[in-house]
Amino acid sequence: MVAGFCGGVVNIFHFHRTKPLEWVGATVCGSLSANYLACEAAMYLGTKPAIPLAFVIGWLGLKWSARLIRNHFPGLLFEKEKAV
Repeated sequence: MVAGFCGGVVNIFHFHRTKPLEWVGATVCGSLSANYLACEAAMYLGTKPAIPLAFVIGWLGLKWSARLIRNHFPGLLFEKEKAV
């Protein structure tokens, strides 16, 4: 869980999150996705230490979650309007 939280913190700085709600979302989503997926992904990949894998999942968890939601439920997330 700590590795996923640290991955969420790196997500804040890497993707230049500026709003406090984005900070909370990145850390919570990173922690929960790493907690849920790290052990299963480590078993699938055949790696013993799941901590580095949990960090990567926590780092990219929010990005992957948003992409999955955007692909399966178009129009659910508010998108920034593109300038014409």
